[in-house]
Amino acid sequence: MPLNYSIFLMKNYICFILFFIISNNLFSQNTYSIHATVTDRNDSLIFGNIIALSVVDSTIIKGTYYLDGKAELTEINQSKILIKLTSFGYKDTIIYVNNVNNNKTYFLGEIILESTSLELDGVTITARIPLFEPSKEGGLKVNVQKTMLATSSSVREVLTKTPNVIVGDNVVSVFGKGEALLYLNGKQITIERLDAIQVNQIKEIQILTSPSAKYDAQGRAVINIITVVNYSEGVNGVFTQNLTQAKNFLSGSSLNLNYRKNKFSISADYGILLGRDWVSMTGTREINTPSGVYMSSYNQTEESRYANVSNYRLGLGYKLSTLSDISLEYSGNYNWFDLDLIGGNNVISPVGMTTDFETTTYGDLININHSIIANYNRTLDTIGSTLFFGGQFSDYSNSPNEIIEEYIFVNNVLNNSAMRLNRGSNDIQIFIGQVDYSKVLREKGIVELGSKIARTANLGKLDFFTKGMEDDEYTSVQELSNDYQYTEIVPAAYLQYKGSFDNKADYSLGIRFEYTDAHGMSNISDSTLIDTSYLNFFPNASINWILNDNWNLGLNYSRRIDRPRFQSLDPFVWYQDSLTSRAGNPFLKPEMTHAFETSVGYKAYSLKAGYNYSLNHFRYAVLPGTTGENSVVLKPLNVESMHSVFTSLTLPLSLKFWNSFNTASITLNKIIDSRIEFDSREIKPQFYFYTHNILEVKNLFKIEVMGEYIGSQDDGIYYNKDTYSLSAGISKMFFKNKLMCQFIFNDILRSYRDAGGYTVGQTTVEYDWRMSTHFCRLTLRYNFGKLKNVIYNLKNTGEDELQRTQ
Repeated sequence: MPLNYSIFLMKNYICFILFFIISNNLFSQNTYSIHATVTDRNDSLIFGNIIALSVVDSTIIKGTYYLDGKAELTEINQSKILIKLTSFGYKDTIIYVNNVNNNKTYFLGEIILESTSLELDGVTITARIPLFEPSKEGGLKVNVQKTMLATSSSVREVLTKTPNVIVGDNVVSVFGKGEALLYLNGKQITIERLDAIQVNQIKEIQILTSPSAKYDAQGRAVINIITVVNYSEGVNGVFTQNLTQAKNFLSGSSLNLNYRKNKFSISADYGILLGRDWVSMTGTREINTPSGVYMSSYNQTEESRYANVSNYRLGLGYKLSTLSDISLEYSGNYNWFDLDLIGGNNVISPVGMTTDFETTTYGDLININHSIIANYNRTLDTIGSTLFFGGQFSDYSNSPNEIIEEYIFVNNVLNNSAMRLNRGSNDIQIFIGQVDYSKVLREKGIVELGSKIARTANLGKLDFFTKGMEDDEYTSVQELSNDYQYTEIVPAAYLQYKGSFDNKADYSLGIRFEYTDAHGMSNISDSTLIDTSYLNFFPNASINWILNDNWNLGLNYSRRIDRPRFQSLDPFVWYQDSLTSRAGNPFLKPEMTHAFETSVGYKAYSLKAGYNYSLNHFRYAVLPGTTGENSVVLKPLNVESMHSVFTSLTLPLSLKFWNSFNTASITLNKIIDSRIEFDSREIKPQFYFYTHNILEVKNLFKIEVMGEYIGSQDDGIYYNKDTYSLSAGISKMFFKNKLMCQFIFNDILRSYRDAGGYTVGQTTVEYDWRMSTHFCRLTLRYNFGKLKNVIYNLKNTGEDELQRTQ
């Protein structure tokens, strides 16, 4: 499918959407919304139901639940109604509403409910929450709790089972969009921070394909991980035990504790993973040199032991008043890996000589991460205006200590042997400060503005030594050693406005300014490698037409930036064998993307399409090395541009005992680069399909089946082979729902892989990665403790506000 034809189809599709919007907008009904703040005599913000009743016969018109005292009903089309407010332990309250002025928003103000003096020892609310549902800002919300996803051993595993999310080597991407920016409770995190999050504390995952200006402009999508918040007074906890049998055995244990009393709350987590992992890679490499063609086939198998992979967290919260609260949290993880890697590389020269490189790597790798976060939230008025102050300090360090034994055979005869020693340290410190202000303008809309400053310091040192097998002393190898420091300061500010047209359409307009000042220096050569600064602005706009109760239409535009990862900028050379290494690239430029997206929704179904245009797109390539004519180094680099079009169809199904979520997508990418090394060929589209099914068998047990297919694709330079996986699980609750038991078969067909290849310059590469995805797992989760009063007497920082905290 030619790219121009794809863009032609996209333009015609958007024109059709606009025509459909204009022709249907005339028939939209004039509706309004009702808002109230619900409290009690103690100024506690409580939860309950808000119901609209007919004035004539008190029949129910519509209703919903509210949390944290924020009651809201939308799309009311009768001017005279009765509003009924209900809550456990309180008397029902009925209010007469007469919207004679046809206000678009009708404010009831603060409603105080009277207590019934009913003391409850505890309340259990049972409801079926859909596994997947549309999110507020486009994209998808995944409700993780009490599903097969919640029994994963890590957050990375959860993301691999999330629709349209693809997890690669330290990269998390959204199908059709590209690399995603990661958030935890609205605070921006690095991918290393994922290892410190306990899976059983994840409430939901928000996938935002068109994030607003309040999010960093980094990345082409946002994945926001929301954790569980305990509102009830008392003490409770959750203990989880995972027993996994894959190629090797893994054991994961975690404990979460929560305590809340009056205005004070405390929560703590600890988790540990023990056992061995397994990763295998095979590949081929063909290098066309002046001497002829070198053919190489290589393999690597890793079965490193998790000597101690721990994560921990301690959080404190205090409610200053009914309108403000503060919180402080420390989290971290300590990962100690006992290395066990075996590699081989068979090279055939142009004259037929065979050279075999056999390497064994042992030693250890220690990663230690720390993060401290402080927040202050204040509600400024009764209609939802807020003020937020936040600060975060994070430190990510890793210390490799690798010992490499290498044997080199020429025509099956031992030619050389040596010991290599690779010792290093890398420390990344990140400081973030942020202020956010949100002003609700009653009937006119919401204004959001804020500022942020982020400072990053990356200090890295690598020492490489070698010696013969019979030698006593190691010799330093300067060309494979490095001492590097990088600093980056990014101040930013944003302005966002959200409004509506007569309740027929919601829209938002925003702009974000980010200034980047970056410096990188090699202490070994005493030379500056990076010295740059640039100012960028990132506009975004979206509009969503609500045609009626069933149909809605949306259009979005945003400009985004992808800055290189700190590790990608490090000029370190990581040794694999005498001919193969990998290194960072301090000359990487940031990638800029213009993203367009349009969608049509009917009830829970949606059809989405989009187009992305990127400059300085990131890729990896095997380039000529420095240790021989056929030596290579794997490096990140920029290609000039990439065009991408995609479309996605979401089809959820729900019956009394069966829920199914299905999504099918297709994307077409094309890389354009005028350099002679990038010889483009015909492009091919990529197909994607995901299905997740939950079957409840008469309240006895629950069966889940999940399948995913990622088709082959070719963007003219790089191609990926297709892959698929099928997983199933069965679960049952015991002891009044306190104990959950679940058994899972993952990747039943042993079919999942990450395989592909490319040709850059005179080098052609093919690779095939296999991971430990085929396993069976037994999960036991026990809830304990006693909750006293089911009253939300401590204000949540709010999901909307949390999404601003970066």
